[in-house]
Amino acid sequence: MNICYLIYDRHILSDKQDDNYLWNFIDDINMANLYEKFVLNYYKKHYPELKAKSEVISWNVNSMNSDDEALAFLPRMRTDITLTYANKILIIDTKFYQYSLVKYSRYQNSHLKHHSDNLYQIFTYVKNKDKINTGNVKGLLLYAQTVKDGEIRHKYMMAGNEFYVQTLNLNQDFARIKAQLDDIVNLIKDKKALYYKMMCTQNIGHIN
Repeated sequence: MNICYLIYDRHILSDKQDDNYLWNFIDDINMANLYEKFVLNYYKKHYPELKAKSEVISWNVNSMNSDDEALAFLPRMRTDITLTYANKILIIDTKFYQYSLVKYSRYQNSHLKHHSDNLYQIFTYVKNKDKINTGNVKGLLLYAQTVKDGEIRHKYMMAGNEFYVQTLNLNQDFARIKAQLDDIVNLIKDKKALYYKMMCTQNIGHIN
């Protein structure tokens, strides 16, 4: 449905006769929204037990010692995707960029780095969600894989929480895309539970 809406929304009809044309709808904003909805709805459909949703995270501030008027100026923190399983939470922020990595030219001999704003964002989401520092909240930056930067799979332990930066290769058979998305579930759901779910599904199919 999101693909259909994207095409319809970009189909511009002019007021001149025989002068209809189709916009170039492959732009970053529309594709980023489509990518986000695809990942969110995949988990909603295939993993309903993970309660996939987009949610607003409250700032971890002490209201008694804060200026109530100033609190209104805090930006809203809305996740792209939040997965919850038992007491474990995975916050996923999807990114659709031309380049998954950037080079900061002001530094001599600098290497490619992660987008700093994206790391700050996911770090803020996780630490404000994990208010009592349990370490049960994890963060994932999920980039659409680019030809230039290739596959990225990085893991970091920062301030007591796990953070991941990965790419999802959309230029492959859906079975492989599905396998990559399923693998992400292992970050909060152990493999034994996944194996049990798979066996139950196979047995039900066999009985039917």
